[in-house]
Amino acid sequence: MVINLSTFALKQKIVKNMHVTNMSLGCESVPIVEKVKYLGVIITSQLDSNDDIARHTKCIYTQGNILISKFRYCSESVKICLFKTFISSMYGSQIWTVFNDNVFNKASVAYNNVFRHLLGIPKGVSMSQYYMFNGVDHFKVLYRKAIGNFRCRIFSCDNFIVRDIVQSVFFKFYSSHFVNWRKHLF
Repeated sequence: MVINLSTFALKQKIVKNMHVTNMSLGCESVPIVEKVKYLGVIITSQLDSNDDIARHTKCIYTQGNILISKFRYCSESVKICLFKTFISSMYGSQIWTVFNDNVFNKASVAYNNVFRHLLGIPKGVSMSQYYMFNGVDHFKVLYRKAIGNFRCRIFSCDNFIVRDIVQSVFFKFYSSHFVNWRKHLF
């Protein structure tokens, strides 16, 4: 298999503030950008998660509107199954570390609004009661589960490089990931 380096280089980007002055791949220069989307996750030059959480909020509303419009005549159990399948996905959330609480709360509100409109729950009613009775996890519970599962996978990893990193003093005391995990899990 032959890879055309000029086409490959155009798809590569470097995020600013990474202390890289000029980089090239083959003969092509790699552009320096403010943010880049990698594996569906937005990485910014400030290394915060606000843009990725905003992307996730937009996805919640988009997928929620599709579910509400196409499945409004389905039974409640079908709607709940669809909600769990399409809205409860928290892909990439375990690496959200530095973010504004305001942005995170907007994602939580989006999650609640979609559930409320999908099931026809009136305003002013406790959402936690409906989540509990229908066996659906709240947004913050999903976030904690994503962090907890990711943390368990990291700490039980057989890769010696990963194991050395997570057992280091730097990671346990200075890593923004570890600080965020402690904040949300314990």
